[in-house]
Amino acid sequence: MTRQKRQQTEGVSSKVLLDNMASIADESAAKRSIVSVREYLEPVLTAARSQQENLTACSQRLAKSYSSFVVHLLRASMVEVNSDQTPALRAAYVELASLGLEGLSVLRGSLKGRPYEVEVQRYMLLRKLVSLACYPQAVQQAWLLYTALCCHSWQPDSQAFTTHCMNSAAQPLPKPDTNNIEIGSLVAGAVLNMLLSIVEQSSIQSDLYKVMSIVCDYDSIMNWLR
Repeated sequence: MTRQKRQQTEGVSSKVLLDNMASIADESAAKRSIVSVREYLEPVLTAARSQQENLTACSQRLAKSYSSFVVHLLRASMVEVNSDQTPALRAAYVELASLGLEGLSVLRGSLKGRPYEVEVQRYMLLRKLVSLACYPQAVQQAWLLYTALCCHSWQPDSQAFTTHCMNSAAQPLPKPDTNNIEIGSLVAGAVLNMLLSIVEQSSIQSDLYKVMSIVCDYDSIMNWLR
């Protein structure tokens, strides 16, 4: 981002961005809102994609400025992912919700709540997309959820969670934790909703590769489904 553009973005308050997002009326306004939110969250999104081994220090620094906005962004955009919206506007709100999830993944170490709250929220978005028959987007969210749960650095009792692994190839699932039933539900939900969405959209080749990678990891998945 240029210096001039950054100064313009910093002059827009988070409240104005949220108000604009709530009053989106057409596809053009939706695109402007997405661009504005991306620019406003640039420091957070840059941290999310920097592949740092430990985001805790970065999270604490950014949380004071961005945590409230990210939480409200996610909440407001999730509400708008519904059957009343046109496909174009619905897709825009899904993208805004995804930005909220990406931001939340960086700030999670400085926020109260479960260490896997991002995954719970992503699953809620996934279920909405499936219920609305938005299968291509559902496959994408299911894959992000699944790969996050497979991430080598995932620790259910820790607030440290590296986010760069969410775009990587699937890794073997961690061994089931009998004291953490909710994580098992997320694993099952990610797999089953991904398969359902792929079947419903008659599949495409890239999605078939995802299914194949899951099937190859069948034994570890079944450990969570028992």
